Amino acid sequence: NYQQNIKEFEEAGIRPVGINIESTDSHKSFCGNINIHFPMLSDPDKKVSRSYNALNFLSVNKRKLVLISPSREIVYEKNILFFKYDSTRKILDDLRSRQII
Repeated sequence: NYQQNIKEFEEAGIRPVGINIESTDSHKSFCGNINIHFPMLSDPDKKVSRSYNALNFLSVNKRKLVLISPSREIVYEKNILFFKYDSTRKILDDLRSRQII
């Protein structure tokens, strides 16, 4: 529901970006099929995913949230089970409770 609630993220000063090890063509198809308009980055060499410890033991992307401040510091990280998604509300409530936003 991140795309559906993009305004809530924007109002909190957050710009969602997805990253995955799949190809750019795969991302275009995926985003087109489910109407995602925020950036989806392709990381087929897994360099970025590895740097954020976002790969599981099979070297496939974990479901992970990372919030990076304007000064490029990681201010929040959370791993999520591969079969779940945290809702926009849950993410924002967690960030507010930790006084990050």
